[in-house]
Amino acid sequence: MISKKILSVAVIAFCISVLYFFMFTPYGVHTFGETLFGGDKKKQFESSNHPSKLNGIKSISKSVHLPKKVKQPSGIDFNQEKNSFFIVTDQAEIVELSEDLVEVNSFVTMSKKPLIFRQGTVESVDFYQNKLFVGGDLGIIEIWEKQSHEWIKTGAIQSKQKNAAYMEAEALAINPSTENLYLGKDHTIAIVDQEGNLVSEFDLQVSTKDNRSVSEYAISGMDFYDGQLYVLTEYHSAILSVNPFNGEVDSIFALEGITEGAGLCVRENSFIVVVDHELNEVSPGVKFYNR
Repeated sequence: MISKKILSVAVIAFCISVLYFFMFTPYGVHTFGETLFGGDKKKQFESSNHPSKLNGIKSISKSVHLPKKVKQPSGIDFNQEKNSFFIVTDQAEIVELSEDLVEVNSFVTMSKKPLIFRQGTVESVDFYQNKLFVGGDLGIIEIWEKQSHEWIKTGAIQSKQKNAAYMEAEALAINPSTENLYLGKDHTIAIVDQEGNLVSEFDLQVSTKDNRSVSEYAISGMDFYDGQLYVLTEYHSAILSVNPFNGEVDSIFALEGITEGAGLCVRENSFIVVVDHELNEVSPGVKFYNR
């Protein structure tokens, strides 16, 4: 007969195992979130359903599978000098990848907190002057640098205003001509200097169809290329070419083959997109579109 002491130890061990599963493991956190909050329904691509007139539709030119270690990418950038891609994930991880996106060159978890408190907090990244600027629901922009082959948090940009909503960056891009940070959320872009001061803030400026609204576009990624700001939208999955001074949208190209774009990187010939997905879904990998 099992003694009460052994039974108590077994019960405690079981409870600790269950707690660990739901707080520290990706599938446990996913299961907890789905059970408690339920999943959001994805909006499918419909070229006729865009709130604004399109300039064209772009098809996938190339699709690359990410290493299995990289789960739920939420932001992406590329640095020509390093010849590397940089990805951040929903699980608050920084991943440095080879130019072909096949090899993991370095990997770091941004916090020692249990995964349940990290999941979904990191959404955007920009590599600038050998520093990674990382944003999301953190309320600040964290700055990370690679020192002696290890990633170290070396600083942070925070608003002088308490609980400034514009610091929650679903998308992040640095304008190389001014070194200001562009932070995107919903259909609004905030321009912030590197001391955390708000320089200006504007909504996307675009004509919409009758009974439609620009708020239907949700900014999920941004990048600068040749002085132009490019914006990825989560719903209706599109690339918007945006005037970085006033938010005027010059062109809109729908992206076929994806739902819920998560992060954008622009290179000479390509728009490079990572796509949001759940842990119980097959990763869509990285999608390339001709620019």
